[in-house]
Formats: sequence, structure tokens, C-alpha cells
Amino acid sequence: MLEVRALRAGYGRVEILRGIDLDVGPGEIVAVLGSNGVGKSTLNNNLSALYKPFGGSIRFKGEDLAGLTSSEVVKRGLIHVPEGRRVFPDLSVRENLELGSLVRGKPRRAHNMARVLTIFPRLK
Repeated sequence: MLEVRALRAGYGRVEILRGIDLDVGPGEIVAVLGSNGVGKSTLNNNLSALYKPFGGSIRFKGEDLAGLTSSEVVKRGLIHVPEGRRVFPDLSVRENLELGSLVRGKPRRAHNMARVLTIFPRLK
């Protein structure tokens, strides 16, 4: 479903990610953990096409995401819900998550929310 190969990324001339490989299959849940400054946000920003990687490849559902805009990546179903101040503070956690699914049809949104609520029942 999500395949990352030899991803190199960073900001300006500073390379933060040096050859990251990642495979996420359908239905899998993956957590990216690490100290401040190790590249968690850099990885997410590149997966979401907010930044362009220095090298390597990112494929989602078999499609190469190179050259796509962040909105095109979202339309293909790869959604990034940012942390902290980049969410809408006046909305609940659930409402912020629902925003990430707006480009999908109503039945698909309901299915996705049901799945999220199964994983995080406190959001009910």
C-alpha cells in the first residue's frame, strides 16, 4: 500500500533522512517514534508532498507520487493530519480527523470514521 525506498530528504542543504525504507500494508497501523530532530516531521512532510525529497521514491497503492501536489496526494487517499498548532483548535479531535476525509464520498467517510473509532474508542 505505502512503499518508501531509499528516501533522502531535508531542508535546504541539510539532509535529515538518509535512505529510509518503509513498507506499510493494507490495514496496518505504523507509529514513527523518535527524539526531536530525528526526522519524523520530515518524513511526514515528504509523504504528504508538502516538501519534495532529495532522492528515493514514494509509492502509494502502486502509484509513484513523484511530482504530485499535496492536494493530489490527498485525493489518492494518503492523508496527513498535522500535530499541534496546524489543526483547528476550536474543533474536537474527531472533527479534525473528519476534515482529513472530506475529499471522499459520504459512505467512505462513515466507514473510515467507524474504523478510527474502533481503534480509538475514547473519541466516541
